[in-house]
Amino acid sequence: MIYKTSEPIPESFLWGASSSAFQIEGAYDEDGKGLSTADVSSFEKSSEQADTKVASDHYHHLEEDVALMKELGLKAYRFSIAWTRIIPDGDGELNEKGIAFYHRLIDLLVQNGIEPIVTLYHFDLPYALVEKYDGWMSRKCIDAMARYAEICFREYGSQVKIWLVTNEQNLMLTNNSLMGIRTEDAHEADVMRHTMDLHMCLAHAKVVGLCHELVEGGRIGPAIAQTTTYPWTCKPEDVMAAIDHENLQAYYLLDILYYGEYPKYYRRYLADRGCLPEFEEGDLDLLKSSRMDFIALNYYGTGTVEFCPCDEEHPVGGKEGFFGNPTQYGIYRPMKNPNLGSTKW
Repeated sequence: MIYKTSEPIPESFLWGASSSAFQIEGAYDEDGKGLSTADVSSFEKSSEQADTKVASDHYHHLEEDVALMKELGLKAYRFSIAWTRIIPDGDGELNEKGIAFYHRLIDLLVQNGIEPIVTLYHFDLPYALVEKYDGWMSRKCIDAMARYAEICFREYGSQVKIWLVTNEQNLMLTNNSLMGIRTEDAHEADVMRHTMDLHMCLAHAKVVGLCHELVEGGRIGPAIAQTTTYPWTCKPEDVMAAIDHENLQAYYLLDILYYGEYPKYYRRYLADRGCLPEFEEGDLDLLKSSRMDFIALNYYGTGTVEFCPCDEEHPVGGKEGFFGNPTQYGIYRPMKNPNLGSTKW
C-alpha cells in the first residue's frame, strides 16, 4: 500500500547531498595536508578500488562542483572537514592553507543558497596520532579532537550552524585499519576497540559542549549507521535476537551519547567478553555534561537474524557482533531474507 498526503513538503526541508573529505577531495598530500588512517587504508586496498590520492579531485574543482550543486537544486550540502588539512599531525601546528580551503567552500555554498552541514570526523584520523600514541587508545586523542573542533567552530561557526561530530562511530570501530589497530590478536583488538569507543564518546561530549559554547544558534549531533533487523521467525527467541542485534549494532551508542552512561545490557555484554573499558574519575560526569541536539541516521539496508545458541566450542562471546563479524553465540546469527532482493553491493 502506498500512502499519500496532500500536504506539501515544507520549504524548511533541506533536500541535499553528502560526501566525505577522503572520498572526494584528492590532493592527499598537497598544501601541507598530513596523512590520515583513511589515506593509509586506501593505499592497502586492491587495484579495483580508488585510493585517496586523486579521488574526485574536488580539491582542484571546487568552483565547478558547487556550480553543479546549484544546478542540481541542492538546498543543503553535508561534507566533512579533513582533520589533517587543519592540523596535519593531529595535535600540532595549524595549516593555514587547509583552513582557507574550507572557507572558500563554505563561502561558495552560502553565496549559492546551499546550507553547509559539516562533519568533523569522517573515518580519517590523523595517522600521526596513531604513530605517536596509538590514536584513540590514548586519552590525548580526546583533547586533540576537542582542540581541532574548537578551531573549526571559531573559523566557520558564523556560517555553519549544523554540525556532526563523528560519522558512523559504530561502524568505524569495526575497521582495524581506520582505527589504527595494528595487532593481529583478535581478542586484543576487541579490547582496544572498546577502549577507543569510550574515548570517542568522551570526545563527543567535549565537542558537543564546545559547539554550544562557541557557535551561536549551533546544533550538533552524531551520525550513526543504523540497520533495521527482522527476526527470522516469530519465535520469541528470534524476536529477541533481532532486538539484541539492533541494540549492539547502533542503539548502545545512542544510549551512551544521549543518557551519558553505558546501558546495563551493553555493560553486561562487554563484561562477559572481557572487553569492558576502564573508566576514570570524571568520565561519567563528562558523558552526562552535554546532550546532542539531533540524531542523524545513515541507512543502507536491513538485516535478518535468528537466535544462535552457545555450544561447547563457543560457551559465550564468539566473534564480535558488528557489521564485519555478525555471529554472536548466545545471541544471534545472520540469515538471508528470501523475501528481499539485494544489490551486488
